Amino acid sequence: MKRILSLVLVLVLALGSVPVAFADNHSAGEMLKEAGFVAGDQDGNLNEDQKLTREQMMVLIAEMNGVKEEAATFSIPFDFTDVNENDWFAPYVWYAAYQGWTAGMGDGSFGAGVAVDSKMAATFMLKALDYEVTDYNASVAQAADMGIEIDEASELTRGQGFKAMWSTVNLPKKDSDVALGVELGRLEPTEEPAGDLTAGLDTVEAIGNMTVEVYFADDVDAAAAEAADYVITEKGTSTELEIKDVTVVGSDWVNLETAAMEGGKAYTLTLGESAINFTGVSKDSDKPEVDSITGEDTDLVKVEFDMAVDRATAEDIANYSVDKIGTVTDARLDDDNKTVFVTVEGFTKSLAAKMTVENVMSVDGVVMSKEIKTFYPEFDTKAPKIEEVDASDDNNVEVIIYFDDEHGVDKATAEDISNYSIDGLEILKAEADDKVYDSTATNDEKDSDYYGKVTLTTSEQSKQQEVHS
Repeated sequence: MKRILSLVLVLVLALGSVPVAFADNHSAGEMLKEAGFVAGDQDGNLNEDQKLTREQMMVLIAEMNGVKEEAATFSIPFDFTDVNENDWFAPYVWYAAYQGWTAGMGDGSFGAGVAVDSKMAATFMLKALDYEVTDYNASVAQAADMGIEIDEASELTRGQGFKAMWSTVNLPKKDSDVALGVELGRLEPTEEPAGDLTAGLDTVEAIGNMTVEVYFADDVDAAAAEAADYVITEKGTSTELEIKDVTVVGSDWVNLETAAMEGGKAYTLTLGESAINFTGVSKDSDKPEVDSITGEDTDLVKVEFDMAVDRATAEDIANYSVDKIGTVTDARLDDDNKTVFVTVEGFTKSLAAKMTVENVMSVDGVVMSKEIKTFYPEFDTKAPKIEEVDASDDNNVEVIIYFDDEHGVDKATAEDISNYSIDGLEILKAEADDKVYDSTATNDEKDSDYYGKVTLTTSEQSKQQEVHS
């Protein structure tokens, strides 16, 4: 289980959705103002024909990250030669530098008063969506590929900057399905369209007499929930099998509820131009039985059934109880449709415990008999170890810590900055990442419920020296 983390580091380091169109007779700036992203000058004027400067852009970027108020009061200076503490924009610029949004002009200056050009704007917009800029000179093209609208100009006006910003807040951040403006609570979510299912089918399998498991070649999410998009026929005929419902289980995975299939008969699932054959299975009238119950990790118990079970009843915590010493708080059916990971809070000793499992149905709707099995809770008593500590390649205000622990670290304590110290630096933020640190793992294998990586944001770091931990 993720354990409580108490760690001291002694370091001196160097370190998509479619954009919403502008409403008739409304500029991008006016749309941003209406949504609360910008306010204009003291008279409310947006001054869209004036040039957009780098310091003004820092304010916009803070707004796009939902931290404008935090940035406005930021008081840790960053060593830019042209930013003084009395400058109105100083807190925003310092905050942006510590967040890694800007590194200045490369000559020790920030570039206060310098007009933002197309490449700068594209770079800032991409960073706002958490994308890395692979080639600064190609940043405008990269932004365009993402759906960000950037006008080609050596000096953008505020209006052109607003146009870029408006298109950006209507796009989702990396690895998200929700537009940035919606995440920030500034824009209303639009009705989800039927969606694009061009990702195509990957695998199709009947896991029950009336349940077909479908995996896609890529993520499709809510787009996959329209039953009318799917057609199941008896192979080589036009005779259709009724599809009653679609349940989105994962980003690339749905279950189809169908009419009863004929065991051994070949069927074809067609989705757009993609089609895959599969074999129907007969109804299994046997009751599901529990093969084993084992302590898997601190507060985590693994329940294995002898057949595929119904997801809704398998994940209903009311169907599990532990005698006297624990409270069930969560149940999650694994991809094999047979294994359930049950979270139980309250274990204090490695004494034998009894779990009762009842009312779980097979995938064909047969209810199990009540079972009580004895198991031993598992306790992870190993303290987490640091596998590696790296300075960020992108800026000199981040330190990345990788933990070597099979079960990861506790997110809350991993993000408590009081658990870290770095000589000569102030730690401003700690953010845990639930990706497994393994350079040989595939992308799928890196997805994890455990937190193995923590990124520290610090004050500006000095030149590279020996690292101690």
